[in-house]
Amino acid sequence: MKLLVAIDASESSERLLDYVALHWLPRDPVLALVLYHAHGATSAGDGDPLRYARAVCASVGLPCVEHITVEAPAAGILRVAGEIAADAVVLGARDRAASRPLGSVATQVLAASPIPVLVVP
Repeated sequence: MKLLVAIDASESSERLLDYVALHWLPRDPVLALVLYHAHGATSAGDGDPLRYARAVCASVGLPCVEHITVEAPAAGILRVAGEIAADAVVLGARDRAASRPLGSVATQVLAASPIPVLVVP
């Protein structure tokens, strides 16, 4: 199975990587991850948004490919998922407004994705 994992240097991204490593990988030992990040999607000072993802992949021996673009995050996630023939998209539910359960990127991807989407809180 090939997963597109959308990363944005948030706590949601760290939780979703932990979820994939702890719960999905044991069930699918041939799992392939594509780590996706839309450049400019993080706040200033966040550092390297893929650093934690690389560390998790290395710790469990999971090879991963990185894909970084400069475009709107939801559009990039959907485009890259199609290009790589991903079986599913995994992304965080990140939202800066506590009054909404899902952020705008998760909402847009859920609404437009032709493949399964897992949103990790």
